[in-house]
Amino acid sequence: MAITIKHIAEQVGVSKQAVSYALNNKPGQVSDSTRKKIIKTAQEMGYRPNWRARSFARKRSQIIGLVYGRPAHYIEQSQLVSHLVQRLSEIDHELLLIPAMGPVEKWAHKLRDGRVDGCLVSHPMPLGLDTFVAEHQLPAVFANLKSDLPVPQICFDDVTGARLAVEHLLELGHRRITYYCMPKRHGEHYSNEDRLQTYRRMMRKAGLDQHVDVVVEDQEDYAQRLAELDPSARPTAILAYNDLDAVALMRELWVHGIEVPRDLSLMGFNDDVARQSSPPLTTVATPIEDMVDQCVDLLMEQIGQAKDRPERDIQPVVLPETLIVRDSTCAMPSD
Repeated sequence: MAITIKHIAEQVGVSKQAVSYALNNKPGQVSDSTRKKIIKTAQEMGYRPNWRARSFARKRSQIIGLVYGRPAHYIEQSQLVSHLVQRLSEIDHELLLIPAMGPVEKWAHKLRDGRVDGCLVSHPMPLGLDTFVAEHQLPAVFANLKSDLPVPQICFDDVTGARLAVEHLLELGHRRITYYCMPKRHGEHYSNEDRLQTYRRMMRKAGLDQHVDVVVEDQEDYAQRLAELDPSARPTAILAYNDLDAVALMRELWVHGIEVPRDLSLMGFNDDVARQSSPPLTTVATPIEDMVDQCVDLLMEQIGQAKDRPERDIQPVVLPETLIVRDSTCAMPSD
């Protein structure tokens, strides 16, 4: 027979509410001596908390869904997921990964059957989610995802981040600066457009229109092409769309005899794998942990409100990015 809080209450001679307070460690609700007696009795009777019963009593599952629209997202976004798990555990919540690929009817039931109290939605926007959000009252926050929907959104200031990156390379004396992106990432996220257009604008502002060079190519092919060029015709610096692209390109350049930063400077964005590269990568850091913290705070705020909360104008929160200079960029040698 499964032991319940009713059995414990009868054994100790207190109310079920007192047992609940003691087992959930709510200070001030029962005396310290009573709390210790309840906990000792529960242990002796072999009590195991029933998650379903607790969820029913609280009318909440204490579970937050992470909705994502592409395979292996949680691997690519490991920093986001790991900090999200940690942050939720601090407030006695758990994370449920919800892959939202294919027709909306194949996954939307996971958001409306009560298994999650709310959800964070990450890029790319799952097909049909916009309609679902508009029709339901499930609390939601968009993480690093821009949308016209009236949903709280936390994004990064990629315009300022890209400006800091180009300014860094210009201050080092570089003029032949290339913007590089691997094909599978080109155009898939707002950050690519913001970074690319800022690169173009900064190069024009510096009077370097003739050196604007945007490359969308596999790293193996691009490294091979650079190796076949005369060094005087190569870029002296490359600004990659993100650290993953930069590190992949760095390896292929090394295979073809082009060393960073001896032969050209290289930098990226995000600061996720930058410290593990050789040499360590200069990058523009996106504050992932800060974004997760603010997403969770906004989500908990929504969950705590009434279901019939009025619609309001929601302005996206834009978080600043930071330039981190490491060993993959250096000054141009003086003539």
